[in-house]
Amino acid sequence: ESIGGKRAAAKRTVEEKPARAGEPAATPAGVPEGYADMTVAEIKASAGSWDSEALADALAYEQEHGKRKGAIAALESAIADKEGES
Repeated sequence: ESIGGKRAAAKRTVEEKPARAGEPAATPAGVPEGYADMTVAEIKASAGSWDSEALADALAYEQEHGKRKGAIAALESAIADKEGES
């Protein structure tokens, strides 16, 4: 490239998915309805009422996709509480 020459436009390397306004995110299989749209605080407040399978599925989903530390901690705590009830 010469001085004062035009630069080529940078190519995008990351695929961008258009957001659909007003549509909730798809709920992952095995987790409670609306999980994908829940905040960490909502997960923490609700996780205690979920069954062991839903907790395990939510934890697996969070570790694979969301990786929200607060959600993972809340789910692990709820799982430990369920195991303590047995």
